[in-house]
Amino acid sequence: MKALVFLNGECDLSDDDIRSYAADSDGLFCADGGARHIHRIGLVPTLVAGDMDSIGRDLLDWFSSAGVEMKKFLPDKDSSDAELLFEILFSRGY
Repeated sequence: MKALVFLNGECDLSDDDIRSYAADSDGLFCADGGARHIHRIGLVPTLVAGDMDSIGRDLLDWFSSAGVEMKKFLPDKDSSDAELLFEILFSRGY
């Protein structure tokens, strides 16, 4: 299975390139702030994981209303949001 992962930070790919990769993936997965990238270009993630400190309440509400799976973790954790996301993906066979 192919997972397309979005993380927080800079993204040098064009929106068209991202859409092309998304069309060829089995799921779109975001670690916290990476969800802003996917939303900006009009895609809906399969899952958003993290402590959600980089996503505004409006965006969280939008994802929830769109049926996006949300895995929220406490801010006081030993792993980064990206590490938590990859643990979830590996446990699901990605």
